[in-house]
Amino acid sequence: MRQTLLINAIIKYVSKDFFPLNPEQKAAVEYEGKSLLVLAGAGSGKTRVITYRIAHILQYKNVQPWQILAITFTNKAASELKRRLYKILSDTQKDANAIWAHTFHAACLRILRKEHDKAGLVSNFVIYDTSDSLQLIKNILRDLAVDDKRFRPNSFLSEISSLKSEMSEPEEAQGYCFEKLLYDVFRIYNNRLKMANALDFDDIILRTIDLFKNSCETANKYRQQFKYIFVDEYQDTNIAQYMLLKSLYSPENYITVVGDTDQSIYSFRGADIRNIQEFEADWAGAKTIILNQNYRSTNTILQAANSIIKDISSHYKKELWSDLGVGEKIVICETDNDEAEAQFISNEIERLINIENYKPKDVACFYRANAMSRPIEQALIEKAIPYKILGGTKFYDRKEIRDIMAYLKVINNPFDDISLLRVINFPARGLGKTSVEKVAQFAKINNISFYDALNKVEEITNLSLAAKRKFQDFMQMLRFAKITADDISNSKTATDIVSFVNDVVEKSGIRQYFEFSTDPQDQVRLENVEAFVNVAKSWKDDTPSPTLEKFLEMLALMSDTDALPISGKDNGFVTLMTLHSAKGLEYPIVFFMGLENGTTPSRLSMDNLEELNEERRLAYVGVTRAKERLYLTWAASRLVWGQVTHLTVSPYVNDIDLGLTINQVFKNNKYTNNNNSFKSKYGFYNRY
Repeated sequence: MRQTLLINAIIKYVSKDFFPLNPEQKAAVEYEGKSLLVLAGAGSGKTRVITYRIAHILQYKNVQPWQILAITFTNKAASELKRRLYKILSDTQKDANAIWAHTFHAACLRILRKEHDKAGLVSNFVIYDTSDSLQLIKNILRDLAVDDKRFRPNSFLSEISSLKSEMSEPEEAQGYCFEKLLYDVFRIYNNRLKMANALDFDDIILRTIDLFKNSCETANKYRQQFKYIFVDEYQDTNIAQYMLLKSLYSPENYITVVGDTDQSIYSFRGADIRNIQEFEADWAGAKTIILNQNYRSTNTILQAANSIIKDISSHYKKELWSDLGVGEKIVICETDNDEAEAQFISNEIERLINIENYKPKDVACFYRANAMSRPIEQALIEKAIPYKILGGTKFYDRKEIRDIMAYLKVINNPFDDISLLRVINFPARGLGKTSVEKVAQFAKINNISFYDALNKVEEITNLSLAAKRKFQDFMQMLRFAKITADDISNSKTATDIVSFVNDVVEKSGIRQYFEFSTDPQDQVRLENVEAFVNVAKSWKDDTPSPTLEKFLEMLALMSDTDALPISGKDNGFVTLMTLHSAKGLEYPIVFFMGLENGTTPSRLSMDNLEELNEERRLAYVGVTRAKERLYLTWAASRLVWGQVTHLTVSPYVNDIDLGLTINQVFKNNKYTNNNNSFKSKYGFYNRY
């Protein structure tokens, strides 16, 4: 009976879709072996395959939803996976919400919360996001009397994250790091995280691996639970994530990974392309199924994309194709400089909107680096075309929001020195820098946390009586808030998380600070504060047993990608973004800017074949975001570090067959066609 219900549900769901499963998708969904790599080209329906394969397993195997672990790279992707499964399973007794559909970090955090005692963690450990970690690095450099203008904190954080993703400890780092300073900072950084009962993002995965390594009982428990493991975007996994999967896998289990070697563009974040390239050698009896049919773009766009990556050596050969038709030719435009390039793009966007009835939301402009956005921004402003930049200051990165979050973090875990020092005198309560430094010095001398030092302010002899009272008042506020937060967790109060967050905003003085400010921008900041309270309400309404700890966990796991608007829902704006931000998105019209040698590909990659290959994959990602129309533009000169630099066309442009393109030159605000001479004029540039 259950099988019949599920089959009917799948048929019902498929009938609402634009197309049935193609032969390759069907083969992937029904594959019976232990290990499967679905090599999914851009726009080939990989989420659809994962969804239907999970449904197929629930239909034909003796498996419960909670025995499935589905790893995605964003919280949005996990939510979308569950949404689709909910539709399929809605007419059955299978509960889609019971499936472990999470990011790597969210899945590991769920395990660590449950097994915190075996992992050697306190129950209310906190997560340091990038801003918290960066502030900790700054504090360490200050304590070591290191000039942070000479040695940038961001560089230390990046190096430490890289070492952790490679599963290196500080002691190991000493042998091959060029600077002993990095080793010292790394060691102190880890010690201070421990003192604060905190983990950074990398630690979440590393501590889970350590848990499985040190507790065979716990490892076997989760190996027995997760009979089927799915991993999306496998080409973006790093060494630590790979080792986590190995820790969870047993010969009795099944693993399916989905990814694309041609979309591996995050090596700078630690992604190791070898994980997907060597899958067949790594996992016993592995099979690879390639998805070549694209459901997003026209064949003209796909042929151009295929040509860009055809010379990259790989034993996985893909040739994307589509049944959406030939489509419009690709426009390639040479311009005098970056200002002329922006003028051409804005002219064409204006024409597409006014003459061809496209909407601003249908258009995206991609560039290699954020600094390239200024000319196109100015050109769009002059034409009154609305636009939005992805990668600006995000809501959760605004100071007023981080201040509220810091209060909540301290209430949840008083030993979080980073958050405590952030709010100790905001809003101002008469605790000057000198008083705070005296408490910090007392903590350092006695080898205790800043919070413990605040509990002993009476013992700090060089602190004034007035300062002591103010510190004590502040601590009293935190203690009362902590009692309320604990009561919410233990269901001992009628107060809910929304009222609690609202009370913190009120009693901390943040609301009054902005309400009585004469700075006009503070009214906007007050609106952001109110919006944050609304975030708590929306989250509470969708969360069983909402607590402060869970709320902070949700905020910590919000990734940069989760903050990106989904194409088509951000009405009325042309979208500007870097190529790296564009992955996973799609638009009817794409303008791909800066296709010059030294820009795309970057001049920094010229001496490294692996980096040049990644630059090609990055260009491939940019091209395959376009659904209907694609414009490739380049400038004969561009301002670089204040100097005019003369440039030549990118080799990627040369790789595209002339029959697929319309070639133009835009000079002195005039257009000329260059179809006949383009290939001969630029054909001598070398491919990489």
